[in-house]
Amino acid sequence: MKLQAKIVCAVLGVSLPPFLAMIWVLLAKASSGLEAEAFSKLEATRDNKQAAVERYFTDIQHQILSFSEDRMIVDAMKELPELFRSFRKENGITDEQLNGMTEALKTYYENDFAQQYARKNEGAPSPLNSVVENLPPDSKALQYHFIKDNPHPLGSKENLDRHPRDVSGYGKWHERVHPVIRNYLRLFGYYDIFLADIQSGTILYTVFKELDFTTSLTTGPYADTNFGEDFRTAAAFSRGDQFALVDYRQYAPSYEDPASFIASPIFDGDRKIGVAMFQMPIARLNEIMGERAGLGKSGESYIVGPDFLMRSDSFLDPDHRSVVASFHHPETGKIDTEAVRAALSGKTGVSILNSYHGEKVLAAYCPIQVGGFTWALVTEIKRNEALAATTRMGFLAGMIALLGMGLIVSGGMWVARSIQRPVLEVHKALGALSQGDVSVNVKHASKDEIGGMAEACRNMVLRNREMAESVSRLAGGNWTEIVQVKSQNDL
Repeated sequence: MKLQAKIVCAVLGVSLPPFLAMIWVLLAKASSGLEAEAFSKLEATRDNKQAAVERYFTDIQHQILSFSEDRMIVDAMKELPELFRSFRKENGITDEQLNGMTEALKTYYENDFAQQYARKNEGAPSPLNSVVENLPPDSKALQYHFIKDNPHPLGSKENLDRHPRDVSGYGKWHERVHPVIRNYLRLFGYYDIFLADIQSGTILYTVFKELDFTTSLTTGPYADTNFGEDFRTAAAFSRGDQFALVDYRQYAPSYEDPASFIASPIFDGDRKIGVAMFQMPIARLNEIMGERAGLGKSGESYIVGPDFLMRSDSFLDPDHRSVVASFHHPETGKIDTEAVRAALSGKTGVSILNSYHGEKVLAAYCPIQVGGFTWALVTEIKRNEALAATTRMGFLAGMIALLGMGLIVSGGMWVARSIQRPVLEVHKALGALSQGDVSVNVKHASKDEIGGMAEACRNMVLRNREMAESVSRLAGGNWTEIVQVKSQNDL
C-alpha cells in the first residue's frame, strides 16, 4: 500500500468511527425522545377520553336517580296502573272494535314496521309479526291508539300528546306529562324513556312508542332481552338510590340496533311502585370518542365491549366497525387485538402493536368499568405518522453523516498529498543521485520535519554537484561533456 493510501486509511480509522458513533448516539436519543413524546400525547388523549366517558356515565346515573325520585314521576307511577287498566272502558272500546284494532295493528307490524326492519337488516323478515296475537286486550288498544292510529309517521310517534278520540284518564295524563318527559329526553339525548309497573313488569309509558310499549318485561315478548334483565334487576332493589345498567345487545323493537338500558326503582315513601328506565344513546359516546384533537390523519379512539364488538364508531372503518355495523355483522365488525385484550383484562399501558387493520400503530389502552362490566378504550395512531419526525431526523442525520465522511476523506487526502509530495521529491532526488545525476532539484520549502529532510537532501545534492564540478575541472574542464546539467537554478 502506498504512503497516500496508508495516510488516508489512518485518518479515516482515527476520525470516522467516533464521528459516526456520535451521530448514532444523538439520533438514538432524539428518536427515543420523540417516541416518548408521541406516547405521552397518546396517553393524554386516552386519559382525557376515559375521564369523559366515566363522567358521562356518572351523569347518567345521577339523572336516572334524580328522575326516579322526581315527585311528578312518583305521582305518575301511582296513577298509571289504574289509568292503563281503565283505558278501554273509558274510551268505550267494544270487543268488536278491539278485533278491528287488532287487525289494523297487524298491518302496522307486517307492513310499516316490517318494511323498515327489512331496510335496516338487508331484507330480513321481521321476527315480531306474530307478537300482536299474544298481546293482552289493553295492550292492543293502547298500541293501536298511540302507534297504528297515531297521525305522525314512523319514527315520529313521540309527537302525539293526545289522540283526538281519546277521552280516557290515561289520555289526559299523557297530554299533561308526556311533553315534560319528552323535553327531558331531548335535553339529555336519550333514545327512549320508560315507566314500568313493579308488579307485572308492564311498560305503562314510553316516549317513542315503539313496539315494546304496553308489553310485560317479565312475561312478554321482550322479557328475555337485556331490557327485561335490567328491569328485573332494578325491580329487586330495596333502595331508591340504586341503579342497574346493562351492556349493549341487539334489540328487535329498535330494528336490531344495539341497545343499552339503565334502570332505577321508583319509591313512594317506603313502598316500591315502579321502575324508571332509560334506553341509552350511542351518539354521546361517539361525540366523545370522535374528538380527534392530537390524532393526526391516521389516529382514532374507540371503545370495544367484552364481545369484541364496537361501543363507539370507528373513524377509519365506519362501514364495518360502527356500533350498528359490528352488531349486525360481527364477522367483519369485531376488533380482537392485543391492545383490546389487554384492556379487557384490566391492564393500562402503551405499546407499538398491530392494529385491527394490520398496520403497526402506537397504541394507548385502558379498561373502563361501566356498571358491572368492562369495556376496552383504545387510542392509536399509525407508527409512520406518529414517528414521522424521527424518520425526517434519521434522513437528516444520514445526510450529515455522508457530508462528514466526505469532508473527512477529503481532508485525509489533502493531508496525505501534503506529506507525500515532498517525500516523493526526496525519493526522486535520492534515486537520481544513486545513478550519478546531480542535476536534480528539490523544491519543497516547508518548515516542518519533512521540509528539514528535503533541505538535507538539497544540501547533499549541492555537495555532490560541487564535488562533480571539482572533479571536472581537475579532469580538464570536460564536466559538461561528462554530465549534462539539467537545471541552473539556485538550490
